[in-house]
Order: sequence, then C-alpha cells, then structure tokens
Amino acid sequence: MEHRSHLYGVMGEFTTPEELIEAARNLGASLSAVLGMLALNGLPQPHHPVFNVHRFSHASTDRFFICIEARDKKFHPPETARFLQGLKAHHVSEVSDD
Repeated sequence: MEHRSHLYGVMGEFTTPEELIEAARNLGASLSAVLGMLALNGLPQPHHPVFNVHRFSHASTDRFFICIEARDKKFHPPETARFLQGLKAHHVSEVSDD
C-alpha cells in the first residue's frame, strides 16, 4: 500500500510540495501584477483636488465631472475650456493642486 502525504490549501489539494510552491509562485506573481498596476496608476487616491470644488457634491446625484489633468503634454487651459464649453458644459473651472 502506497502512502502519499497530502497538503491542503485554500485553493484545493496539493499532492507534493512542488505543487504548493508553484501555486504560491503564481499567487505571488498575480498579486505583484495587481499591486504594480495600482501603483503605476496612482491608486488608491483617497483625496483628489477636484473634491474641493463646491459643485462636486452634485456629481453623484444629477451631474458628472470630467477631469482633464494638466500633466498631459497637449493640455492648454484656454483651448481645453473652449472645447468643454463647446460640449455644452454647465460649468468649467480650473482646479489647482494646492
């Protein structure tokens, strides 16, 4: 009669330590990818300067906001404001990071 040890994990049954190591490596790679994506996207960002705009309180009830960041190389404040006003925006305002 053959005796095999079994390792039980959250994801199921692992029959050898090598399988457990491979599963841990895959989990680590997946977790690294997700955390890297969040870091590169600057998330989570619990506070954004647009939250200081008084009209932002309407964003979840009857309006929505479009935020165009000035870090974009093609960003020009007067042209961007004209573009948004051409889309019949109710209000266009410039928000600083201060």
